Amino acid sequence: MIPSPVVSRTLRASSIPVCAPAAPGLAARRRQRGAVLVHVAVAMTGLLAFSALTIDLGSLWVARGQAQNAADAGALAGAIALAYVNPTDLDAAQAAAVVVVQQHKVWGETVAPASLTTAAGACPVGSPSVPGTCLQVRVSRGTASGTPLPVFFSRLFGVNATDVTASASAKVMVGNSAPCLRPLAIVDRWTDRYDTTPPVDGVWTEDDFYEGYDVTGAPNLPPGTGDAYTPPGPGSAGSGITTADMAGRQMRRVEFDPSLGLPLRGDALISLDLPRAGFEGGSLEAQLGRYTENLNSCTGVPTPIGAPVSIFHAHRTRYTVDPMLALIATDPGASWDSARGAVVGSAFNVSPRIITVAVVDPEVISQQNRTDPLSVTSPIRNFAGFFVQSAGGWGSSAEVTGVIVPTAGRFDTTAPVVTETAAFLRTVALVR
Repeated sequence: MIPSPVVSRTLRASSIPVCAPAAPGLAARRRQRGAVLVHVAVAMTGLLAFSALTIDLGSLWVARGQAQNAADAGALAGAIALAYVNPTDLDAAQAAAVVVVQQHKVWGETVAPASLTTAAGACPVGSPSVPGTCLQVRVSRGTASGTPLPVFFSRLFGVNATDVTASASAKVMVGNSAPCLRPLAIVDRWTDRYDTTPPVDGVWTEDDFYEGYDVTGAPNLPPGTGDAYTPPGPGSAGSGITTADMAGRQMRRVEFDPSLGLPLRGDALISLDLPRAGFEGGSLEAQLGRYTENLNSCTGVPTPIGAPVSIFHAHRTRYTVDPMLALIATDPGASWDSARGAVVGSAFNVSPRIITVAVVDPEVISQQNRTDPLSVTSPIRNFAGFFVQSAGGWGSSAEVTGVIVPTAGRFDTTAPVVTETAAFLRTVALVR
């Protein structure tokens, strides 16, 4: 059968290749390939900048914290040396600060001498107005000292190193409150205007008596001729003991009995009747119980300058001597080094043989009727640290030998303040 012409044409037409139209999104995707690369480049720049900010800045803050820790520790170490070892040796205090700082590391490296400066004396602006001396420490890592702090991602932006600096100031402030007062007191120094004790030289010595009043407290010398006392205050040491002429000096103290009616001697060791929970009462037995307990372990109640204290005679050597001997036995290797002006050989950071004693007013005591020992009182004019060296006695008398040293105290905003040259109590605080 012969195919029809229509069919033949249809078959020939179907054999012609046909091109399908392009997909509508393909060309657009081809045009966007370059834009994606631009976005990636911009994003990488931002990521690198963010890495530089987080990683390098983070390392900077870590190093800054380490430098601050080193500066704080050094300032405190120097101030403690200045407060409790030798208040006049600024060089030794700065050396103590350097030793402590160089035990620290800033970003893995020990603080180099070129990266450390110290200064002692004036305090920075804003420090507490309490009298005292400051020790300042500055710790750094930087290009100036040859110890720059390395960076990582910041190098991409032309920053190859950074500097970090930290500073701290610790202030040695005078104390006017004793947190751990023992029931002992010494007599403050006075102006010796009436001297009958050989050599008669008009100069106060520890064997002089405070003269000018009889046993009842009445004046027995013409006005202006008897001995006189000026207590220390915020602007002057008065006639009392000072850190310059008494600190570290060996002292012998003999227990004073107010009932004998004798005038005070410069070397008097006075027993105080301080309160003690569980030992209330006014009998001599209660007094001795309080005294013994407070001598073995202080009351723990802060006592400020100006507080009144009761004076009595803790007769029988065992009430004073035995506790002192027990105290010495707690740290038998400790001794006083006069060349260094410090306690050496102690098994403790601070020897327990350093106790805090009150300094009382010879004028107020002498003006009282000393025929009734239960009524004798005195305000506390000052405090002193006392390193106990030996103790002994006989009968109803006790003798304690030691040196006056600085010791720890507190600052009470409501209590009187004594000038720095007369203050043996010290407290240390970071002030900047």
